[in-house]
Amino acid sequence: MKTFFENDNELKMDKPIVRIKKQLNTVEEIKETTVLACKIMDTFGLVRGFGHVSSRLPGTDNFLVTPRKALGLVKAEDLVIIDPEGRAVSGTATPFAEVYMHLGIYRKRPDIGAICRFHTEITSVFGILNRVIRPVHAGGYLLGPVVRVLSSSHLGHTPAFVDEIGDLLKDSYGILFRGNGAATLGTNVIDALVRAMILEESANLQYRAALLEEPTYLSMAEINRRNEDYLNMPDYDVYYRAWEYFVSKVKR
Repeated sequence: MKTFFENDNELKMDKPIVRIKKQLNTVEEIKETTVLACKIMDTFGLVRGFGHVSSRLPGTDNFLVTPRKALGLVKAEDLVIIDPEGRAVSGTATPFAEVYMHLGIYRKRPDIGAICRFHTEITSVFGILNRVIRPVHAGGYLLGPVVRVLSSSHLGHTPAFVDEIGDLLKDSYGILFRGNGAATLGTNVIDALVRAMILEESANLQYRAALLEEPTYLSMAEINRRNEDYLNMPDYDVYYRAWEYFVSKVKR
């Protein structure tokens, strides 16, 4: 497998990647934002019939999840609240089938508040080829220094499987599943969704560049410099800027 770098341990951020500043503090806010994220993912081609979104609910141990339904059709009343074991607390719809994988990721990554799961074409090509995605453009670093591939095509929820997922996500906000799309993580639904858009953009640019010659990736020094620059702009929310644009396209 071609991984494009010599030593995985060299890919370390000096500081945590800049976090979204827009906070979602109530269940109603999270529901509204989740429905918007579903519409955006459908409108922009991140999903068709398959895909899902989940979020932690602040102040509780519970999670809000989308139903087993095409995201473009999801309404607020379809959303389900589940407990840490995957049992329904509120809502009558059936949660998506991979809910236990999401719960496992949340256990491994307590810093994460939301997950978007999707099936974009170019990102999926990298998963099929078992090739990682690395930043090649300005926004690419917001996913971390590398987005790795789960080499198994089977998505389970055993402790060993969750450990493997956790290892692949140790310093990343995205993961590719061989033959089964990808997922992105965020502090909340907004930056998880924006990272999903960025991941497909990164994959597309890396793919097109590779048709000509080996891409020039952002170095760790460049990645850390961009992160530092954003961290030094406390009033600028790079994720919310993109989010507002995406929302404008589905609210017309």
